[in-house]
Amino acid sequence: MLTLGLSESTPAAKGPGFWRRQFQQRASRKQRVYDWLFGVVLPAACFYFDPFVFRMWTDDGKGMFSIYVPFVYVLSYVSIMGMIAWLLWGERLRWLNAVLAGLFGAGGLVSLFVGIVLAPFSLIGLIVLVGALGFTPLFTSVIYLRNSARAFRAAGGFLDSGFRMRVFVLSGLLSIVLPYLFNVYFGAWQNPITFLYGGPLR
Repeated sequence: MLTLGLSESTPAAKGPGFWRRQFQQRASRKQRVYDWLFGVVLPAACFYFDPFVFRMWTDDGKGMFSIYVPFVYVLSYVSIMGMIAWLLWGERLRWLNAVLAGLFGAGGLVSLFVGIVLAPFSLIGLIVLVGALGFTPLFTSVIYLRNSARAFRAAGGFLDSGFRMRVFVLSGLLSIVLPYLFNVYFGAWQNPITFLYGGPLR
């Protein structure tokens, strides 16, 4: 239809929504930056500067969740190392990406839980700015969950769908169970804070 000699403009095609962009297979350059920032750098910084969650700067060193230190530290260390490998080599890891997908899925869910628990404290901590680090687990959970989906799809060219799903589920379960057993073993006979930072046994 023509109006005053001008053709009627067609609506511009809309791009994918926010959440669809997060889980599309090809990551943008900006997403890669966030993957490194919230998947590697800031989680490590949060553990180093942790003011009260897993350790405190006091004589006993016990934080709010200090009894879970072995579990969280083991899962976080393995997850961060896995994320570095995925970001560096991506699809070249072939079938191993199915294992990483399960690991990232487990790490993302644990990060989401920790982020939800810490959210009220983080809001209060914004008064002194450092509380902003408390929101890191929430952002980290999105990073790990979206890379879990990408790694899972990347393994599709090397494993059939049924076997890939079983590897994914088994990897996710082991990513929770093995750190938990580590936590139970060391928590049964030794203070986890003194184990990690040095000091006498109970």
